[in-house]
Amino acid sequence: QGPERIRKNANLLLHTCYPETCSHWDIPRALRDCGVGHRVYFTYSCMACGAAFPSLYRDAVAPCGNCGNKAARMPDPGRGVSRKELAMIYNMMDLYVQYALCEGQGLSQAEAAACGIPIMATDYSGMSDVVRKLEGFPIRVQRYIREAETHRLFAYPDEDDFINKAIRILIA
Repeated sequence: QGPERIRKNANLLLHTCYPETCSHWDIPRALRDCGVGHRVYFTYSCMACGAAFPSLYRDAVAPCGNCGNKAARMPDPGRGVSRKELAMIYNMMDLYVQYALCEGQGLSQAEAAACGIPIMATDYSGMSDVVRKLEGFPIRVQRYIREAETHRLFAYPDEDDFINKAIRILIA
């Protein structure tokens, strides 16, 4: 009952920027192909009034839910949200997941933990140290892939390990 309830009721919040720094992803196509557009929310920040809010995908630039101007964009490192708004975003979550192939020691895990949100992260690079120090849940690495052009090593998270741990956390 618990895992099925989670599957039927789970929503995903992507606090990311698109398309500027995620140009290698076609988010609208992925939402459509996977049939999950009605379950995936994004953080938008209005360039006109400054409001930040979650919304289903509405395009790279969308109408603001606060002032109505077509000036809401997904935040990026140059146009972020305030700390208060960021805390509001984290506090909408039941679980923060850093499901990444590579990440140094990003602040997101620490920010989520500071808001009292349980965290999970790929057991690789700086994420390994942070997730353990914050008493989070490491996601086992399924395999490593070396990028031919740069020789960087990427860690692919184990999907089954992630799902099993997430279910245990969410139904606890």
